[in-house]
Amino acid sequence: MSSRSSSPSSPLRGSSACPPHRDASMRSSRDRIATLERSEKALEDTTAQLRRQAEAGNRRLARLREECGEYQERLESLRDERDQANTQLRGIRERLTKTRSELQSQAEHITSMRSSMSRLEGQVAQ
Repeated sequence: MSSRSSSPSSPLRGSSACPPHRDASMRSSRDRIATLERSEKALEDTTAQLRRQAEAGNRRLARLREECGEYQERLESLRDERDQANTQLRGIRERLTKTRSELQSQAEHITSMRSSMSRLEGQVAQ
């Protein structure tokens, strides 16, 4: 005879191996486990998505840093060109000022010579 009997005094009745409160507790535990597993999967998916976004952001940041470096080099080059142009302009201005001064001096000398010639012509005419 089997140790399991279906007599009314046996704690194991019918096909159920656990009392109803135990079945509910086990179902509740399984539900909680399933919920936790779904939550864990959702967290893993979100973590993977955030990791991909961070990697994309880091690649973009690297590109922007590279561009920034290129623009910085270009800016320094333009500043050097500007400084050279300003130095050339200063030299040109100085030469123009000197030339203007020399031309004014020559013009004054020519005016003085004309004045002297006019006086001499006046004296010769008398």
